[in-house]
Amino acid sequence: MKNKRNFHFKILDDMYNVPLIFIVGEYDYYRKVCHKIGFDISEQHNYGGESFMIQRDNDFTNIVWIPRLDFTTINYGAIVHELLHASFRVMEKVGFKLDYNNCEPINYYLEYLLIKALEKLKGFYK
Repeated sequence: MKNKRNFHFKILDDMYNVPLIFIVGEYDYYRKVCHKIGFDISEQHNYGGESFMIQRDNDFTNIVWIPRLDFTTINYGAIVHELLHASFRVMEKVGFKLDYNNCEPINYYLEYLLIKALEKLKGFYK
């Protein structure tokens, strides 16, 4: 099996209307994609992955980056880790107060994002 390098895709969020741009690839590719969407990232970066939310007017977009796709347990961990960051930001944006007794919204949203991401990612892994 061989994986494709340097690609990205958008997940259209049907739940909270916050799209997510998922980027896989080298750091320079990540910077290039962010620049194309009008956001320049800093030189300080984490090589294990990164995520953040951008805002234009009243529109929000989550950005998630992982450096590679190999479907190892560590890679799955990085994907879930970054999607959890994205999920927390969306919950905060829509006003959910999260605690142990009110964690179902983030649990379902993380599951939603993970399923959408894995459906798209499997098409890039040959």
